Amino acid sequence: MIYNLNEINEQSINNKSYDTIIIGSGPAGLSLAYALQNSRKRIAVIEAGGENYSTESLEPYKGSVVGDKYFDLQYARQRFFGGTSNHWSGWCRPLDEHDFREKDYQRLASWPITRKDLEPYLDKASKILEIDSKYDDKVLNSEYGVKKISFNFSPPVRFGQKYKYLFNESNLDLFLNSNLVNFNKVGDSINAATFKSYKQNEIKLNAKKFILATGGIENSRLMLAINQKNNLNLFNKKMPIGKYWMEHPHFDIGDAIILDGWRNRFLSLTEQKQRELEILNCGIRFSAISDSRLKQMIKEVACYAPDTGKKLFDMMDKKLICGAKIRAAWEQAPFEQNKISLSNDEIDIFGIPRPVLHYKKTNFDKNTVFQTIKQIAYYGNQLSYGRIKLFDYVSSLGNYPENDELAGYHHMGGTRMSKSPNEGVVDSNLKVHGINNLFIAGSSVFPSGGHANPTLTIVQLSLRLSEHIKTI
Repeated sequence: MIYNLNEINEQSINNKSYDTIIIGSGPAGLSLAYALQNSRKRIAVIEAGGENYSTESLEPYKGSVVGDKYFDLQYARQRFFGGTSNHWSGWCRPLDEHDFREKDYQRLASWPITRKDLEPYLDKASKILEIDSKYDDKVLNSEYGVKKISFNFSPPVRFGQKYKYLFNESNLDLFLNSNLVNFNKVGDSINAATFKSYKQNEIKLNAKKFILATGGIENSRLMLAINQKNNLNLFNKKMPIGKYWMEHPHFDIGDAIILDGWRNRFLSLTEQKQRELEILNCGIRFSAISDSRLKQMIKEVACYAPDTGKKLFDMMDKKLICGAKIRAAWEQAPFEQNKISLSNDEIDIFGIPRPVLHYKKTNFDKNTVFQTIKQIAYYGNQLSYGRIKLFDYVSSLGNYPENDELAGYHHMGGTRMSKSPNEGVVDSNLKVHGINNLFIAGSSVFPSGGHANPTLTIVQLSLRLSEHIKTI
């Protein structure tokens, strides 16, 4: 059954009871609904927006950014049925095994679970995303730790379109235009949640279990706001709610003259080399550029190495080389000062304080990309395949360009997974520390992000959570 809280008499559905309420209808929320559909349990999925895009539903996403240049928060997310899958480009790759492991030089960049805990859900997650579950990765050189990596590409799946049929089932309900404004806590459990529509219709729904799956900014914002509304007595005071927020910086870092076969190749470094250099994970891509730009690059080489320039011009004439733009997307270290907080003077239509994103890339973050491309350059020189020229800011403490891609719209952290409430918000089963029946789904639970796009891992985690939900 589909309910639109803007249009119905709220008294007719007030105090409905469910086994599980999933708050959010993006990849995390709808993967959960799909996995739980045959459980014979009463399930409700709550969507803050409508079935389609509207400026009204997007307005509550307004916020501010303190620190490095970042996207307008209102447009960095989607607030209608299907969530952020509505503007997802479809890139998929699982996290590397070493992304989960402890690192003595970045202790917080590790998970309390291993990749093996997620591997049983890879095939099913891949079917949901309509991709192959195999990845063609290969170490190219052990001395420099260079490896070839691969991605798979979803059509991309728009979750709202694909899974609307679920709500034809008698045990699944969908509530549209229903915005979470409060939880009711009894003892150590949540027994009800309150939702409001844009017309200020209000309902309270009861459930045995609640799952917050509203995205990598909203999960933190709603927890902070609702805790504030409850005089900071709702959640464990030790938990760093909103802290250790992360992105994947995306920037052009240089130009290259490469063998034609390297065009659109993806490279990274092995775990051993990353540990040796004390850096985190980074993905490098060579994207072909125009022949005119290639000629200019060869001329620059010829100015200081005439023989090499002549050789490169000859190879260009024979179509053996091409010019390439070097793009990087990499992992940020968990940094406590990168966080979601609440505005002190701006609220949305529901009385929820607007989010403030504190976001800064550290020197450690820049060293990760610099050391990665250095090893790839060493490997390239060994093969005599061409030349790499880095932009000045990469090897110095200079500012990042502000007219680049900036980041991946990958909102991670803020309600991170941890063994204790001192360092995170949820345990290894995604249950909020200290609350018996509140769980969080989505990339906000990532303790670290690797360099891979997060959607595949989000779906794997949701499928794993669904199996846990069925047992309790």
